[in-house]
Amino acid sequence: MFQYSGVLGVDNPNTFAQKLQAHVALEVPDYKLKWSEDASANCDRLAHIQSNVPGALIRIDANNLWGSVDDSIRALLPIANAIWAVEEPLAQPALTDALKIANETGLRVILDEAVLNENDLIPYLDFPEAFIFNLRVSKCGGVLSGLEMARSCRKSGLPVVVGAQVGETSILTRAALPIAQFLGAACRAQEGAYGLHLLQRDVVSHSMQFGRGGRLLPPPIFHGFGWGLDCNLNGLDEPRA
Repeated sequence: MFQYSGVLGVDNPNTFAQKLQAHVALEVPDYKLKWSEDASANCDRLAHIQSNVPGALIRIDANNLWGSVDDSIRALLPIANAIWAVEEPLAQPALTDALKIANETGLRVILDEAVLNENDLIPYLDFPEAFIFNLRVSKCGGVLSGLEMARSCRKSGLPVVVGAQVGETSILTRAALPIAQFLGAACRAQEGAYGLHLLQRDVVSHSMQFGRGGRLLPPPIFHGFGWGLDCNLNGLDEPRA
């Protein structure tokens, strides 16, 4: 059984409320909230999650929003008690700057664009109390290289979010599962597995998508090699409506 986060973007209030209610209906307890330059709208979206999902675990994705350490700390301190981590706060990521943000705010800093390969990862392994690595199969060069990076994280005690690109099909959802399973307790959260909650159509006969509680039970592999998925590539060349 794998547990997934809800990922909520920067939408107008009505669209955001509709998307949140779809997650509430599935009793998803864990959220990643995209952050924007509009501080008031950000706080409204954060409060909306808190009021609809009491006790929700919330992290934000700043997408390299702030130009300086001081700007990021100034923006994060008022919400530091409502969230547990911030992803990529700085426009120009640097270890010493990110470490200062973690120390000053008490938040974990999640590393995404700052870490693309093993060499990028190495300097952060000495600070497992401050950082979390967002490990996406599509970013890290596939499953085998992703597993190598996961091994380094687990050995050093650096927590990991097994991340996903928006709109991934079930193939990438399935590919990320061995990494999450290998990490065990070091996997702090998982993203993806939206399947037909998000896609108009998937490329497998039975879409892998999380259900109640954000949980996913993967299909069993009874024989042979591969991911145990029945791919259906018909219609991929058709134009989308």
